[in-house]
Amino acid sequence: MYTIIKKLLQQEWIYLHDRSDSRRKTYLLTKKGREVLEEDVKLRKVMIQLAETGLREG
Repeated sequence: MYTIIKKLLQQEWIYLHDRSDSRRKTYLLTKKGREVLEEDVKLRKVMIQLAETGLREG
């Protein structure tokens, strides 16, 4: 999981919100991260629609 968090931080898709000394850290989406996520969701919806169409016709 830490590898994924590190990559998301490097790509500036998330940022560390809380820098307190607690063991639990909070990360939030950046504007860029939200845009990437929204595009990914759109793509996955299209993929689901194509799969559903294929199953109905199949």
